[in-house]
Amino acid sequence: MRWSKLKKSLEDLLAEAVKEHLQMHFTRYGRSLSSVMDRAWITWDKEEIHTFSTVGWLRGTHSVATQMYEAGERKELPVWYDFSEEVVKRLEQSEVFSRQQWYEALQTYLSLSIEQALHSSNVLIRAWAMFDRRLGKRRLRSMEFQPTDPPFVKRWYQLRCQAEGIPVGSAGHDQEGT
Repeated sequence: MRWSKLKKSLEDLLAEAVKEHLQMHFTRYGRSLSSVMDRAWITWDKEEIHTFSTVGWLRGTHSVATQMYEAGERKELPVWYDFSEEVVKRLEQSEVFSRQQWYEALQTYLSLSIEQALHSSNVLIRAWAMFDRRLGKRRLRSMEFQPTDPPFVKRWYQLRCQAEGIPVGSAGHDQEGT
């Protein structure tokens, strides 16, 4: 699906209170068709709240794999790009994602119910659900987070609550670290 169509479909699902604050962006650097030199990012009131850089993610795989090797958690020297499950999981916890991971998560998101999105194993899908109009105010007030949820999921939740005029302290049950 082309970015313009995907963006329009996602904007149609945004909560009214979110629409005036949130913008989605995508760019490709250089003339090549390479998907390595691209980036997507989200802004809230023109301030970047998250970026999805393929180059940054690839660098991150190498960095995490090197740290694991130096800590004795791996026996082999890391290759430049390490896509092992443990490396990818650590990058996720560090809130580092490629533009492709983001794009694929958004495409999947469009076919999910809000219930499926909120319980997805994909943290990007769960995070995006915080901005969805199908997530009502009553449900927002009773949201609970897992200790394993990356901080950006809670930050996006807080932005939604603020946009809806819901005091963040009264919303959600697990507010530590938020």
